[in-house]
Amino acid sequence: MMRGRLKADSLKAGVLFEPPLSKSDAIRLLFVQHACGARLEQFNSHAPEDVLVCRAALARLAASSGECDLSMGVGAAPFRFILALASVDALKVTHLDAERTLRSRPHGPLVGSLEAALGPRGLRIDSRSWPLTVDARGLRLQRKLVFSIVPESSQYVTALLLAGARLVACGSCSEVSVVLQGEPASAGYLGLTREWLEAAGFAIAVQANAWQVTGYRAGAISRAVPPDWSSAAYLAVWAWRCGGGVRVERRGGHPDAAVLTVLEEAGVRSEIDGHSTLRLSGPLRRGLRACAAECPDLIPTLAALAMAAPSASVFESVGILRGKESDRVEFIERLAASAGGRATAREDKLILEPPARLAARVEIETGGDHRRALAGSVLAALGEVEVFFDDIACVAKSFPDYWDEIDRCGATLEVC
Repeated sequence: MMRGRLKADSLKAGVLFEPPLSKSDAIRLLFVQHACGARLEQFNSHAPEDVLVCRAALARLAASSGECDLSMGVGAAPFRFILALASVDALKVTHLDAERTLRSRPHGPLVGSLEAALGPRGLRIDSRSWPLTVDARGLRLQRKLVFSIVPESSQYVTALLLAGARLVACGSCSEVSVVLQGEPASAGYLGLTREWLEAAGFAIAVQANAWQVTGYRAGAISRAVPPDWSSAAYLAVWAWRCGGGVRVERRGGHPDAAVLTVLEEAGVRSEIDGHSTLRLSGPLRRGLRACAAECPDLIPTLAALAMAAPSASVFESVGILRGKESDRVEFIERLAASAGGRATAREDKLILEPPARLAARVEIETGGDHRRALAGSVLAALGEVEVFFDDIACVAKSFPDYWDEIDRCGATLEVC
């Protein structure tokens, strides 16, 4: 780990920030390209770490004819999507490993769904120890395949849909259905999955409790990877404070585009001009309100911003944040206390009361979680605050160039 100290004593005016490409979109593009048998997008070394891990894993899986060893790092989406794909890749054995933080995250519902649907047809998954072993050598598929899943994570559903798309595209199945046992968490990410599948030529049918891949027509993928709204949210705070802007896609389909609605409801005006530049203006006039089930990755950023609001902020459905790279509810509670405010958890709700004045020094324990570091850094943009981090390198998971980007407006990061 590399420690660091961030401060922003004087910000340069008018800086135009450039967020990285959307991690969520880029990963889905890679998987639909694999499903179609198309050439995988060649991203440069500045792409989010999760994207590069995904591409490498897909390339190795495609090139393997027998056994394949894959290390999936810390990204839950790459791991879960690959797990489902390896489970339908007949004649192969795949060994899947991950870093400690990813190993401890919940994957049981997805493993259970795969075993229930494919176990009777020859699939074997050994999840008792790491690496996990997925043995699909005896897999015998039928024309219509049905998965059932408790959708406590939208990634489970997406993983099954992407694996199903592969089966439909290569002719192994004529139809793959994913039946949802309950309301899906983070439904916006399922919408993103649907957009990418349809852009690649897949026919998708959505009913009340089921998603189906019903057909495929080959053709060029009619969609490009946009800038990342999750990263744009951090940069938007810096741009707001220095009178600058952020390159974005107009609102877009990404769940974290909700940052504009949340800020507008709190009194901050937003405008996206004809050059796709987002600019924020005006003060926060009230506390922030958001639902973690709709935009989970946005909540830590909003929590940091809530420390500068004139009244309490309220975040609903925060239980989903406990199963991320770290317990992000606990992080928000510590963040608020360190900044001089207070967080109160009531059932599935988190109430944040801002301090009368931000603390001069804030310490961020990242636990290797990129969102903790990125959200914590926002505090330096809000006032004369020095922010200390136990790990500044973890931001590479989603935004490798973040520290260089905010350096352009006068934020100074010193390696301790």
